[in-house]
Amino acid sequence: DARNALRLENAIVSMVTIGVIGLLLDRVMLKLEQVGSLRWHFEQK
Repeated sequence: DARNALRLENAIVSMVTIGVIGLLLDRVMLKLEQVGSLRWHFEQK
């Protein structure tokens, strides 16, 4: 029925929204990592 279809649509929209927010946060962290004064000094092996 239409009621269940609407819930599925909301769930899919929520998952996509969470994914987009995650990608945006990743990009922001990459940019912050490039700033010299904010480096976390991780060693690469």
